[in-house]
Amino acid sequence: MPLWKKEDTATASGKPNWLTRAASGVGRLEDCYATNSGWVLRHATSAGTREELLVPIRNLAGTQTATSTLDEANITAVYFSSTVTNGGGGSITVVYNEKVNVTNGATIEVTSDATDFDATAAAQTGVNKAVFTIAAGDVATGDSLTIADQTIGGTIKDNLDTARDSDKAIDISVDGVGPGGSGAHAALVVIA
Repeated sequence: MPLWKKEDTATASGKPNWLTRAASGVGRLEDCYATNSGWVLRHATSAGTREELLVPIRNLAGTQTATSTLDEANITAVYFSSTVTNGGGGSITVVYNEKVNVTNGATIEVTSDATDFDATAAAQTGVNKAVFTIAAGDVATGDSLTIADQTIGGTIKDNLDTARDSDKAIDISVDGVGPGGSGAHAALVVIA
């Protein structure tokens, strides 16, 4: 079994398999993404962020002129970013295996036992974690929220090859992760 891959498969994003899916800490799977230098792990430090090259693979992410090993950016996780509150709303994070550009107004449908609604993204450039905002007015205390299989609305393109569409299909049985980025995907209950 290889420790990493240089192409996507139906069951793996290609990311180094020694990384863990955790809510916090060093070496989190969601902080790893492909660049044209190889697999990189982003670290948050007091001085900002830095990238550590874990596995050098030339032209891994690809551009319009370079050979692309991974093809388009693929979704590797989808989860409620943190607690969703009645007064403050919340957010959903979609993790990609490459950096992407998200247009303003891209949407994810959220299923609620009250009324379904869309979480909306602001424009984001060069991110591997796209954030979709849940407005405070869309939720009430006690609402049970879930993310279902769907296609993200709006435009999401690869950051290095802006002519290439990124993956927008969410298969929650594969991509779904628990709140905060760890554990099993489950419904989230809105708190006061």
